[in-house]
Amino acid sequence: MCLAIPGKVVELLEGTGRRLAMVDLVGVTRQVDIGLLDDAPPGVGDWVLVHVGFAMARLDQAEAQETLSMLRTMQDAFTDPGGQDQVPAAGDTEQEAVPAAPREAR
Repeated sequence: MCLAIPGKVVELLEGTGRRLAMVDLVGVTRQVDIGLLDDAPPGVGDWVLVHVGFAMARLDQAEAQETLSMLRTMQDAFTDPGGQDQVPAAGDTEQEAVPAAPREAR
């Protein structure tokens, strides 16, 4: 399964020989290749959908916020009230969740 995260372009990087931007991904700023969006290049303040370091699509702000909200809901479903991550056993949605590895080990 693949996962792409909405991010907001905060800076366009010039002089790199590639189309790169700094993108805020849920509070973490990462360098992202925006070359796949040459037909409609994003600018500072635009939202993009990022997968493995590449901007795959442009999003409007409403769609980006909706997607982030859905991802937060998914995160909440896998975190118990005590803050311990819970991950369903592989291939068995009926089985009780098992604790995930500590965040530091990931």
